[in-house]
Amino acid sequence: MSTFHAVVWLDHSEAHVVMFDREHMEAQRIKSRSHHKHQGKASDNAAFFTDVAATLAGTHEVLLAGPGLT
Repeated sequence: MSTFHAVVWLDHSEAHVVMFDREHMEAQRIKSRSHHKHQGKASDNAAFFTDVAATLAGTHEVLLAGPGLT
């Protein structure tokens, strides 16, 4: 779905993505595939961030929110 806006709330284990425009809305949750207890390493998060970015393809504006340094 190609939408104009998105709000993404993410932490080290999952991202909640809400994409919307004037007429449509879509929400989904993306879970991290990493099973490591010590998050924050680039190799641990690369696939997770790639999945989030792929979900946002075609979105023009993104508001990113969440706790910590993720």
